[in-house]
Amino acid sequence: MVDKYLRRSKSERKRYLEASEDSLTRLTKEGPSPEALFITCSDARIMPERLLNAKPGQFFIFRNIANLIPPYWHIDLAVSSVLEYAVCDLSVADVIICGHTDCAGIRAFERPMDLSSRPGFTRWLEFARSAFLTREVPPEQNAPFCLQLLKHGHPLA
Repeated sequence: MVDKYLRRSKSERKRYLEASEDSLTRLTKEGPSPEALFITCSDARIMPERLLNAKPGQFFIFRNIANLIPPYWHIDLAVSSVLEYAVCDLSVADVIICGHTDCAGIRAFERPMDLSSRPGFTRWLEFARSAFLTREVPPEQNAPFCLQLLKHGHPLA
């Protein structure tokens, strides 16, 4: 099964390496110095490099389900190590958090889902739940209003 992906990527790798040879050589010699850390969802529909028309090394990209950043004291090693490396070692100037429409992670709040067989996913979504539940909104708009905010870019998560 892996062979089909390797075959499919062979010509693309060749094209990419030829088109990007100068910048890849420079990055190899000088090391990366990205402009920003770009955090987005793991959803396969999101293609950060295309969204940003990015060149190799221009952005340091991190992906996770629902592009959540847990509070630092929760010590999620994947997230905290990326943040620390981007800020302390790569000296990124900006951190961009990019949500998207119809995110399954955020949608879990709208449509009841049986998550009993997915304990990791369930625990991960708890970081978004706290933002969802603590948002101050008028009582008549409570859950629907919060859900709309979360679905359009996750400004609270």
